[in-house]
Amino acid sequence: MVESSQLILFAVATIGATVSALTGLGGGSVVLALLLIFYPPIEALALHSFTLLTSNFLRSSLAWREVAWPIVGRYALLLLPGAYLASKMLGLIDPAYLQILIGVMIIVSIYVPLPAKFQIIPPNFFIPLGFVSGVLGMLVGSVGPFVAPFFQKAGLPRQSQIVTKSAAQMILQLSKIIAFGSMASFDMSAIGDKIFILIGGVIVGVMVAIPISKKISDRLFDKIVNILLTIIAMKTIYTGVANLLNF
Repeated sequence: MVESSQLILFAVATIGATVSALTGLGGGSVVLALLLIFYPPIEALALHSFTLLTSNFLRSSLAWREVAWPIVGRYALLLLPGAYLASKMLGLIDPAYLQILIGVMIIVSIYVPLPAKFQIIPPNFFIPLGFVSGVLGMLVGSVGPFVAPFFQKAGLPRQSQIVTKSAAQMILQLSKIIAFGSMASFDMSAIGDKIFILIGGVIVGVMVAIPISKKISDRLFDKIVNILLTIIAMKTIYTGVANLLNF
C-alpha cells in the first residue's frame, strides 16, 4: 500500500522537474522548500540533491549535443573542493546571511546592466563560479537561481543555455552527494527508499514538460525566466530576513 508520505515525495519531484524542464530554473527551489516542510534540513538537502541530479541528468542527456561542454568542464573544476569545504562549515555560518546575499545578487544580475565588454561572460569565469556554487550549494541548498543569470549571459542559444546549465548543475549535485557521504553525522542509507520515489517523480515531470516547452517562444522564455528569478530572489531575501529576526 502506498503511504501518503510517498505520494507527497512523488508529487514534489514531479512538480519541481516540470518547472525546471520548462525554464531551466525554479524547480529546485520549489523542491527544497517543500522538502523542508516534511524533513530535517540535512536530510532535505540530501534528498534535494538526488532529485536535481536525476532531473538535470535527464535534461542534459536528452540533448547532450547542445551542451556547451567547455563551460561545463570549467564550472566542474572546483565544485567538489567547494562542496567539501562547505561540508566542514555546516552549522558554523548562519544560512540566513547567505540567503539575503544570494537574493540581492540575483536582483542585481537581472536589473543592473553590465558594461558592454561584459555582456558576454567569458568561459573562464565559470571556474570560480563553480567553486562558489559548491560552497553555497551545501550551505543554502538551491543555487540554480544564483547561477542562472550567468548562463543567460554566456552567449548561448536558448536550448543550449538550458541543457548546459542542467549539465553543470548535475555535476554540482553529484559533488554535494559526495560531500554528504563524507559527513560522519549523516547516514545516506537512511534515505535510500525515498530516492527511488523521487527519481520516478522526476522522470514523469520531465516527460510532461517536453511537449510544453516546444510551444514557448524565445522572447516569452526570457520574460518567464526573469519573472521567476525576481520572485525567487524576493522570497529568498524575505526568508533570510525572517530567519534573522525570528518571525
